[in-house]
Amino acid sequence: MTALLHLDVRSDNLCFRGETTYLVDWNHAAVGNPTIDLAFWLPSLAAEGGPEPETLLPGEPEIVAWVTGYFCARAGEAAVPDAPHVRPLQLAQARTALPWAARALRLAMPA
Repeated sequence: MTALLHLDVRSDNLCFRGETTYLVDWNHAAVGNPTIDLAFWLPSLAAEGGPEPETLLPGEPEIVAWVTGYFCARAGEAAVPDAPHVRPLQLAQARTALPWAARALRLAMPA
């Protein structure tokens, strides 16, 4: 299945207006598997007090590993001058995603 992807779904890219919710900040838009957007959102959701990611996306170990690798790689990069909150947010997402990946891949939990 192919769909328009946002590739940066997280709470600060959601805008609520009345009963309508808008997904904003589409600078990473692409076409691909819509499960990827869900997988990108779940570590952020869990880090903010939501359910464990596999509650909403069971299985999909390949996508989970890919998303986790993305957050882990980006979290250690230099700060973004115009968006100083990005790297700390990616670190929080990586801290949630890494145990999720270990569970999905049936690996030992990271220390």
